[in-house]
Amino acid sequence: MCDLQSVVFSMACLCMLLGVARPGAGQTQHSFRLESEEFPIGMYSVDSPGAMAQAESLGIDYVHTYGTGRDATEESIRRDLAYLDLAHKYGRSVLFQFQGKAFVNREDGVEAMLRVMGAVKDHPALGFWVFYDEPDGKHTPEQLMPFYKAAKEAVPEIPFAVCHCWSRHFQDYKEVADLNLHDCYPIRHKPFPASKINQMTRFTDRMLAVGLPAVPVNQCFNWQAIGRRNKAKVFRGSPVEELRYPTRAEIRYLCFGGLAQGVRGMFWWSYYWSVRSGYTWLDKEFAPVNREFRQFTRLVAPAHKGDIIESARDSDILMARWKRPTGEYLVAVNDWPLKRDLVRSMGGKVQDAELIPWGSTRKSEAAVRDGKLTVGSAEPWEVFVWRIKIPPRESEAVTVAK
Repeated sequence: MCDLQSVVFSMACLCMLLGVARPGAGQTQHSFRLESEEFPIGMYSVDSPGAMAQAESLGIDYVHTYGTGRDATEESIRRDLAYLDLAHKYGRSVLFQFQGKAFVNREDGVEAMLRVMGAVKDHPALGFWVFYDEPDGKHTPEQLMPFYKAAKEAVPEIPFAVCHCWSRHFQDYKEVADLNLHDCYPIRHKPFPASKINQMTRFTDRMLAVGLPAVPVNQCFNWQAIGRRNKAKVFRGSPVEELRYPTRAEIRYLCFGGLAQGVRGMFWWSYYWSVRSGYTWLDKEFAPVNREFRQFTRLVAPAHKGDIIESARDSDILMARWKRPTGEYLVAVNDWPLKRDLVRSMGGKVQDAELIPWGSTRKSEAAVRDGKLTVGSAEPWEVFVWRIKIPPRESEAVTVAK
């Protein structure tokens, strides 16, 4: 975390300590459970009271700061509890970040971690732990194992996560986590639809192949802010003045594309870096898409248990179906940067159906006929969300007519 972000968090903690009452004893513990129907949607670096107050309007239920889990001193734990208190005040849950590298480097690291966990584990705003951010090349799975084992003995019900970039050995950490978060930020200066946003869905494929629940950490910032901080004219191969935020279409692809793969939640990086380039994008572009996505995940809960149509991947389509008491729904994503017709077998899931656009999905020539989905002129990376309306069988129609 940069110095400015440390100052922001310290000032925020002072406000919290002065102005937020501690939740009373006996309140319901919220902690996320992997076996629950909940689909966590969160954002990194929500460091201040103002940012926390904005979270609901952004469609964000889980918040995070790099300022938690830094040490086991009384002062550090007070800051941790203050952040949890503020989240509770605003009805948010916390992805509780440990500074894993620092704890692994300590001789008493396991004991220190357990002191922090013991102090915060019953807080009603606690969601789950993320112990280490991108450990590959810093510490081995063997070095993380004592921490994982100790955490599971002390608080087995709270998931223990590790966050990975697309590194060489991320898959080797399977035995030291209950779920994985994974980050990838592919949107730089190229105009839509040229950015390779499917780098994230390809990374998600790799993470799911590890065999643990996977939670993408997607891009909600403009690389320009980081490039300008470094006083660069060219940053990571892109002209700094041409770097941009994701478009609505790209945000929608990241949301529903991941959902159609079977991810266990969705996080965004990061509030702090997003607003370094202004507040307008979050409010005007990000928020409407993410709120609609959250609405859909609640409609089809458990959202992570969709019926994924794997064969559609052969045609560069991400597709999944949900059959719930609220109705039957289908998501199809054009996983390709070109405008084209989509044609694909439904894999025996649906034979004939009318497809009714849901949410902001545009009306199109789309239907399921003879077990095959057809969509006319799908735009690059376009997402379609439909309610499936299956016509009555001929015999049923005759009965109704009589």
